[in-house]
Amino acid sequence: MSEKQKKNSNYIPLETPFAFRRHMIIRREFQRLLKQNRLDDFDTVMKFAEGEIVKQKIKERSTVRFHLSNGENKTLIYLKRYRYHLIPAFLKNCATFSKTYSAIHEWRNILAFQDRNLPTMTPVAVGMRSRIPFLKESFLLTLGISHTVTLEKIVEDYFCPPLDKTRWKQKRMLINKVALLAKKMHEEGFKHQDFYLCHILINWSNPDNPLFFIVDLHRVKKEKKNKTRWRIKDLAALNYSAPANTISQTDRLRFLKQYSPLLSRNRSFIKAIVKKTEQIRNHTEKGRQ
Repeated sequence: MSEKQKKNSNYIPLETPFAFRRHMIIRREFQRLLKQNRLDDFDTVMKFAEGEIVKQKIKERSTVRFHLSNGENKTLIYLKRYRYHLIPAFLKNCATFSKTYSAIHEWRNILAFQDRNLPTMTPVAVGMRSRIPFLKESFLLTLGISHTVTLEKIVEDYFCPPLDKTRWKQKRMLINKVALLAKKMHEEGFKHQDFYLCHILINWSNPDNPLFFIVDLHRVKKEKKNKTRWRIKDLAALNYSAPANTISQTDRLRFLKQYSPLLSRNRSFIKAIVKKTEQIRNHTEKGRQ
């Protein structure tokens, strides 16, 4: 597919089989599974009351985890739902200089990541509907990624000092791989805006060759300008979430050298990351008070 076709298709590749329902887009390979479990209808998905709540920081957005059965096997599914009124959301965004995203935005980001060979979630279905007066509802269904935990948990549980020779080598390999993953994401023009260790999943089945997945893409944007500015923001978030008792200053410098040998020698760039890290820390602590 040409770049023009990709742009016009809004990251819905023409060669990828999708089924279009009322207010919904479903990947055909999951259409039967959703129908068997009566989740191929927009209202049914939005009213779905089963599963385990994984995340709900605000009332308008929640994530639940559950299994769907086809009679023989069970499939792990994540459901993220958004509900917001346009006028209050607009006023809040003006006051906080932020933006309210829908599930469609994350759906497009997932497909864009896949198009650029960036490891992430597998999209199952997406839906969006506007209702009077000024209410927007949307949802995103994704496939669970088997045998993974967050990178945050691996770092905290497995790499606390003192380290033996094997774990020291694994830690160094891990840092290099994460640096290359961040580098590729940024070189493709994506800024994550929530690039914390908890949003990188790792399959640790083979510690010598772990697999990584970048998740929680609802705030991702593709930018052509101000690349240095948003690189600093993403790297600062990663730096903030890396615990000081586990990730040393040498580890952080090694990460930067792998990410960009040129930028790792740029004192202004490093100082900007440190400054932004402190801003994130102060903002987080203020929010907890």
